[in-house]
Amino acid sequence: MDEMEHSTTSVLGTQSEKARERLDKMVLSALLISLGVTGSLLPFATFLIGASRCAPLQHLINVLGAVLLGPGFAVINAFLISLLRNMLGTGTLLAFPGSMIGALLAGFLYQWFKKDGLAVLGEFVGTGLVGGLAAYPFARWLMGNTPAAVVWNLGTFHSEMENGIRASLAAVSRRAIPVVIDPVAAQAYPGPRDFMMEILKTFENIYAEDQLACRIIIRCNTGELACLCETKKESLPQNGSLIQSGGVDNLIFPDDSEGIFRTFLHIFEERLPLCVVMTGETDYIGWTDPKDTIPCDSQFQPLYNPDIKPGKSRHTLLTVTDSCRLLTSMTGAGCMSNTLIAAFCSAAVTESELSQGRELSPWREGEQSARAARAALVFLIESAQKAEAVSRGMGSFQVNLMDELSRSMVE
Repeated sequence: MDEMEHSTTSVLGTQSEKARERLDKMVLSALLISLGVTGSLLPFATFLIGASRCAPLQHLINVLGAVLLGPGFAVINAFLISLLRNMLGTGTLLAFPGSMIGALLAGFLYQWFKKDGLAVLGEFVGTGLVGGLAAYPFARWLMGNTPAAVVWNLGTFHSEMENGIRASLAAVSRRAIPVVIDPVAAQAYPGPRDFMMEILKTFENIYAEDQLACRIIIRCNTGELACLCETKKESLPQNGSLIQSGGVDNLIFPDDSEGIFRTFLHIFEERLPLCVVMTGETDYIGWTDPKDTIPCDSQFQPLYNPDIKPGKSRHTLLTVTDSCRLLTSMTGAGCMSNTLIAAFCSAAVTESELSQGRELSPWREGEQSARAARAALVFLIESAQKAEAVSRGMGSFQVNLMDELSRSMVE
């Protein structure tokens, strides 16, 4: 009887010790997870490398988890930290393969050899080498293939956005996709203005190396474009009287918006192929072609004005004069037009590749982008007019506009 009681007590004691050990591991695991997530929120604790946001603190947490908790807990910790970072917007999907493989390899090496140095080595090899190789198919399958279009909105300007655009600029410029850039409030704040000029200068250098494949589209208003002209030290039209006004658009040249538009095209006509969309009371769309080439086949005719031929002294302009009162007063209308322009231009690129099976000339590429941008603006305005007709005010207008856009896109 005494032996049975002693045996039962031993079993219960062993189970209690195992339960306590497991509880201790769970508490330590929770502390490591909270440390990893909290550390990723600190601005100096993460940085961008290409499409990945790296968190060096994760390496330390992987090693500690591998040594103190074992490979199972270490991998679970890495997964939960990566999941929470993605939910909070401080990580990318690439955090999963790198951190989890590093934690797994570090845990197994320490479990087999009981040496801290091998755990560190395993984490380095697993995250840096094996995880890096695994990230490519992971990104291709889960994060999509080549982007159809890119939109850079410089409105919420901060260093992380700036570094992200710099990191992606070289790769984006070599893909045959539209890149829509919106220099929001460039006339009011030096940050977006200077960074916009840096982007254009980088594109100029890439174009000079004959490596530019993307279609650059600048979507802005009159004040922003006038500011960019001033930055380039170009004289503005003499009949454009400068008027100071409140709000973001504090530089307005009502007398000659078209003159400002042509001035900007003139600046880049020999430097960079681009399409410019200037929205306002009248929307202006134009493009440049430094090579000034046009197909020699007899079937080609300029789409909008057969009397105007490509040339360095003249620019073909497309205009949109129709408008919607509530749309001009709605916050976010510019962002919406950026997205639609990118979508329409991307569809135009795909359609041309499928239908023609050959590269377009620079002039036809510019005209095609301008044509697609104009179609996007017309589509937005027509949808806004339909939404305005059934709206009681700005609140219902925004909802009705989204419904109208989605309905029209499906149709």
